[in-house]
Amino acid sequence: MPSKTPRAHLLHDLEDAALLLFPLLDDHTSRACLEDIIEAHGRISSNRYLDRYPDTPNNNPRPSFYHSDILLFAERGIRHKQAFRMSPSHLDDIVDFFKDDPVFFSRGNKPQAPPKYQIGLLVYRMAHGHDCRTLDPGTVFKWCDRALIALLGKQSTFISWPSPVERVEIKARFLSEYSIPHCVGLIDGYHVNLSTAPARDDAGAYHSRKERYGFNVMAIVDHTKRFRYIHYGYPASSSDQRVQRAIEPLNSPSEYFSNQEYLLADSGFTASSLIVPMFKKSAGQAFLRGKTAYFNSRASVMRVGVEHSIGVLKARWTILRSMSMRLRTKRDEAMAHAIIVACTILHNILINTDEYYTEEDAGNVPIEPFRDLPAEEIAENDFMGAGRLRPHMRRRHELVEQMLALETEEIDIDNFILS
Repeated sequence: MPSKTPRAHLLHDLEDAALLLFPLLDDHTSRACLEDIIEAHGRISSNRYLDRYPDTPNNNPRPSFYHSDILLFAERGIRHKQAFRMSPSHLDDIVDFFKDDPVFFSRGNKPQAPPKYQIGLLVYRMAHGHDCRTLDPGTVFKWCDRALIALLGKQSTFISWPSPVERVEIKARFLSEYSIPHCVGLIDGYHVNLSTAPARDDAGAYHSRKERYGFNVMAIVDHTKRFRYIHYGYPASSSDQRVQRAIEPLNSPSEYFSNQEYLLADSGFTASSLIVPMFKKSAGQAFLRGKTAYFNSRASVMRVGVEHSIGVLKARWTILRSMSMRLRTKRDEAMAHAIIVACTILHNILINTDEYYTEEDAGNVPIEPFRDLPAEEIAENDFMGAGRLRPHMRRRHELVEQMLALETEEIDIDNFILS
């Protein structure tokens, strides 16, 4: 049976230590330790032997990235956007924001590559799903890890739950555009697929109903297509109920919601006072009628926003459609989670620009809504009186009554039909 060398054992221990420190990036001491670990890992992985170092300085030329792939940064127009999924000016803005992160300051005698190249490599990798072929794996590891640390250190700046003042604005926008009151966000889920099966004993847990390996990610967006919350970490086989129960805003509602506020969802979610899903057709039912049809006709138009947000995210960052990495260790899994967060951060940065959304982006990726929860009771589709509804169903009934009260034109609700 093959055995690991001391070098391999040391690299494995460093990766485990980095995994433990990834969630603690907000702490300066933990952050400094993580930077030291990455530096040590890079030095060890770049040498074939653990205890054999060259006696003379390395005068070899730099990787060919500096002679060929670096030309990508000089491109303009459509070629630059194809390479980095953004214009040169927007890439420069992103680099300027993150370049002063301490992770880009060399701790040894050898200077680091400019932050623009390190951040650019990560952006290129996420945009295309693979690395620049001319770079050695050790360089890719170091550059991407540093760039990820810099981006994740600003996660709370770019992915944050709306404040009470912001929620008032969100509710007003949804009300004025769709005549649906009190909604503070749209919730939906999507799969991040892996290109190959995980090389782990629990690989079956990552196998989804779509016959792909990957993760379940749940997202909440606002009216501007900005991601306000993402929940990641569950494998693709996890049930929708399990992922929904784990969402922090739903478990601590007093910290995230005010009176009557809720999230709008598709019919696959479980109804509650905080989640208002669309109505389902019962078995054998050809169409919805009455108040259920009225609500779905209004909510379906508004819910397109979260589907567009996920579509734009996955169209711009190809790595989310097929992540070209094989999960072997916990560090690999942490790296996959970090990439998901980094893609979301860049999405939120770019939606403030004039290029955050194109019809091509929205049409390139099929939407993957969650739809495998058990059907609700048929009596719910009959829209019973509020007094007979279960408490978790009552919020949706009250919302429909509020929507009808806001209508300026008379509606024949009894004959309202939606196929």
